[in-house]
Amino acid sequence: MRLTSIAILAAALTGTGYAQTAPPPTRFDAASIKPAAPQPAGRIMIGLHADPGRLTITNMSLRDMIQDAYTLKPYQLVGPAWLDDQRFDVSAETTAQLPREQLLKLLQPFLEQQFKLVTHRESKTVPIYALVDAGSKSKLKPPAEGGPPSGSFRMRMSPQGMHLEGASDMDGLANFLSRQEDRPVANQTGITGVYNIALDFAPTGNGMFRMMGGPPGAGGDNGAAAPEAAPPAPNLFTAVQEQLGLKLVPTKGPIDILVIDSASKSPIGN
Repeated sequence: MRLTSIAILAAALTGTGYAQTAPPPTRFDAASIKPAAPQPAGRIMIGLHADPGRLTITNMSLRDMIQDAYTLKPYQLVGPAWLDDQRFDVSAETTAQLPREQLLKLLQPFLEQQFKLVTHRESKTVPIYALVDAGSKSKLKPPAEGGPPSGSFRMRMSPQGMHLEGASDMDGLANFLSRQEDRPVANQTGITGVYNIALDFAPTGNGMFRMMGGPPGAGGDNGAAAPEAAPPAPNLFTAVQEQLGLKLVPTKGPIDILVIDSASKSPIGN
């Protein structure tokens, strides 16, 4: 009986009855790219939406798409200035029900083919900010029960500055702060766990706010002077120290970068 059982098991493992997991696809089953439609006056809509097996990109530059495809921060991509000149719409799908992370990996060979993209990676020591414990009494509080999930942030703009609220560990906070400035932020706090994050600050326009037309007060309807009773928010460095008990310290550190060796300005088409 024991020998028979072993024989049956061996046949099941080597025969057609053995269930094997299909390898993930290496390319989209179908994909198209075209110049983005003109945007309404005074508005700009940029989006990347991923459903299982389907990726839709709206009004994104080649630089934007490369950053998402290779999971890069803006300061990790080195390439020509014209990467921002044109914007595109992309529709891509695969019969495999892939999550967002795997769909973005499939975007890599698509961009390489469409734009004849040639790249290489380097490690480079650059100016960074270290996020450290300021040494004062901790001002971090645990998240409220039923509050936002870890890693989620919400921001709203006012004439005084930006208000940020959410819940995150220190790595997530460092990643968020990296997007507000023009250099990386490395978590060196030594603090573990998830905390409630509430921060009021005046953006400098060095980071993500370049895409939004600069900080509040830069012009237009949002440029009205703030009421005297509402003074402007402090800069990010002061806000982090006063409101979170942390500190951003200028230093240097290594980062991985992707260098664009060559690329075509226009896609080859579908």
